[in-house]
Amino acid sequence: MRRIESLKRRFGTKMMITNGSIKDRIFGIINLSSNRRHMCINADAFIDKLLDSMKDRLFATNAAGSVRTHDAYKNRIDEISVLLLDYWPQDICFDYGIEEVRSLCNWFSLARNSTVSASQDYVGNQGRRVPDDLYPLLRCCSCIPISSAECELGFSQMNLISTSTRNRLLSDRVSHLMIIKLHGPPIDSWNPDKYAKSWLREHHTADDQRVENTRGTKLT
Repeated sequence: MRRIESLKRRFGTKMMITNGSIKDRIFGIINLSSNRRHMCINADAFIDKLLDSMKDRLFATNAAGSVRTHDAYKNRIDEISVLLLDYWPQDICFDYGIEEVRSLCNWFSLARNSTVSASQDYVGNQGRRVPDDLYPLLRCCSCIPISSAECELGFSQMNLISTSTRNRLLSDRVSHLMIIKLHGPPIDSWNPDKYAKSWLREHHTADDQRVENTRGTKLT
């Protein structure tokens, strides 16, 4: 978040390229022209809105939706910063960040003793090697979502998969189709040959018992 906030003071590489293209009115080999129907986005306002969204969705609200204090939010950021080498003090001591790591372990429901021991080893070797027991905490801190967009996308895909005309799909099948939709490769890069051969070789049939019960019945 501090890195994003710093973009207000100093443009990133992509923004500098964009401003240069606007000034020269050319992007690569494409000539640029103005269009009054397209509104210009205020970069500072966009960054402020993004930061506000991150604060609201990550730390500033609890499960009940009530707003936490600013101090609680700042404390969580400070706890995460003890894992970052850039924020370590020069005269770092061996037990640096122990209480913060314990608090983070409670927050993420991780094994506290092994993680604290790993953090001490991490501090002891001056951050040159990350112990294996510290990786779960680092992964949790590095993959905190900034919004609920991915969750909402999952529900949208589920509604597209499980429709009124496909209401007999089993929950496992819906789950597998959602994983393919959300994380699978593009359809043009997928080779179905081995899956089709496996299906033909194993002679899969419907596993729905209701379908099995209808076999052999005669229509009147």
